[in-house]
Amino acid sequence: MTKTLKAAMAAAIVLTAGAALAAPSAADKCQASKNKVAGAYYACREKADATAISKGGSPDYSKCAAKFGYKWDGAETAGAGMCPDNVVMTADVDAYIAGQATDAAAIVAGTKSIPTCGDGSINAAGEHCDGIALDGYTCASFGFHGTLTCTPGCDLDLSGCTTCPAPGIEYGGACWVLGAVEADCDAACATLGLVYDDATSIIAGSEGSDANCTALLDLAGATGVGLDNPSAVCTFALGCAVYSEFGYRARCASPPTDSSTYAVGIQRVCACR
Repeated sequence: MTKTLKAAMAAAIVLTAGAALAAPSAADKCQASKNKVAGAYYACREKADATAISKGGSPDYSKCAAKFGYKWDGAETAGAGMCPDNVVMTADVDAYIAGQATDAAAIVAGTKSIPTCGDGSINAAGEHCDGIALDGYTCASFGFHGTLTCTPGCDLDLSGCTTCPAPGIEYGGACWVLGAVEADCDAACATLGLVYDDATSIIAGSEGSDANCTALLDLAGATGVGLDNPSAVCTFALGCAVYSEFGYRARCASPPTDSSTYAVGIQRVCACR
């Protein structure tokens, strides 16, 4: 091997090593320092607990807190405010780590169980809920109605949530309601806190089908059976409706279904959103 080649290889090795061992940034140094400080503080509290148990009396954490605060502030200063954690206040971290250390001591002493999914409290890593503890969430938190529950794996279960509040009926991707006698669809939807949906016409009204109208009238508990007047040409733009007093049921294929039409003695089937 020539001297020139050896020199080139040596230079490449030096350059590669230099790249691999690049000096850490101020933020990296700050983060590393805080990790060490937090670990030392935690260990100091555990030792104080052990001393109190072996010698009697209460644990003295004062020295731990003093060292922790001093070194934490030092790491923050050295990092010039560039620590990735952005936790400047020593007291905030002190309170958190102290709580964790206290819990660990109680677990070791047998006076507290290790937090797990299924213990009824949201206290383990990764838990979104636990049993009936839902961390304040409801179906409304996600824009739905109904009952929010928790899975055995401590994840929120939205299967009991719906976009259709009672006494509405879910059908064809819409929320339906049987309106009051002589009420238009705007008024019917307002009783659910919702507004008119064009599915009224598209699914069961003038643009829909007799089968859908029949199914919705049945689901809504409207009087009568089947359709007495399917695909009808009507005087009013009622869509799918029933003359409740006599159980006369019809789907008006024309005129085009709208939201604001009503008629004497008639209950309309309305989609809402």
